[in-house]
Amino acid sequence: MIGASTGKVLAYAVRCKKCKQCDQDTSKDPSSHDCRKNWTGSSKSMEPDMAVNMLHNLKDKGFHVKNLVMDNDATTISKARSNFDQNIQKFSDFNHTKKNFTNKLYQMKKDKKYSLLGAKTIKHLTKLFAYVVKSNKDPVKLKNNLQSIPCHVFGDHSKCDEWCKYKENPEVYRPKNLPYSRYLTGDQLLQDLTLLFGTFAKVSEKLIQIGSTQNNESFNRTVATKNPKTHFYSGSESTAFRVASAVAQRNDGVGFISKVCKCQWIIHVPYVILDRIIYDI
Repeated sequence: MIGASTGKVLAYAVRCKKCKQCDQDTSKDPSSHDCRKNWTGSSKSMEPDMAVNMLHNLKDKGFHVKNLVMDNDATTISKARSNFDQNIQKFSDFNHTKKNFTNKLYQMKKDKKYSLLGAKTIKHLTKLFAYVVKSNKDPVKLKNNLQSIPCHVFGDHSKCDEWCKYKENPEVYRPKNLPYSRYLTGDQLLQDLTLLFGTFAKVSEKLIQIGSTQNNESFNRTVATKNPKTHFYSGSESTAFRVASAVAQRNDGVGFISKVCKCQWIIHVPYVILDRIIYDI
């Protein structure tokens, strides 16, 4: 769980379903070991459980989380509301919202066989959608701008706002980002695009509070370098240490390695020279 303002990891959790030592030692009194097995449920239910666990850990430390920026996973926010705080708010992630919008355009092209709705057109519509969502913090203005985009690509600029280049120089403006630098045509295509943009315009109040999980994706890539999915480390304490090292790297940078090694060296030196070492450091 990463703070939106700091970009630092505020809380993290690890779930493991296996332990090699426990699986090998079937006796009633297994030998003492650092067992990290802490999950028996399905893998799909791990994420909601970890989210609730992290929320409670932060609350115990005096930080009550009121808003979560996340993807469209309804299970996690549902469990957070039932097991943590029923008033906790969910903000959509911008990248997931944009991807969802693009997928709907491709699905429309597939279902309706629109020849004008090619890759170039979809890219341009997605760019307009992203710009309008990012640049508007008033829900009414955002709603109006989203509803004006279909008319804009069909040559009707009467409802366009300042983002429209046509307003700057109407005489020389050409829709160069559309196929053959021509406006789209077709009443049915206009109707379908109006319906699609209208769907997102209805939730404009949520879109103005949109957030980003890009820091989480970056952290996940760091974890993947230390705990790759091509190798199995979850049978021992290795996975927990690898995730912890990724957290340290995220919060303190790669210099965390020298700090850890320095602390370990201080702990293991003889007691008689401990004071001098701490003083030198």
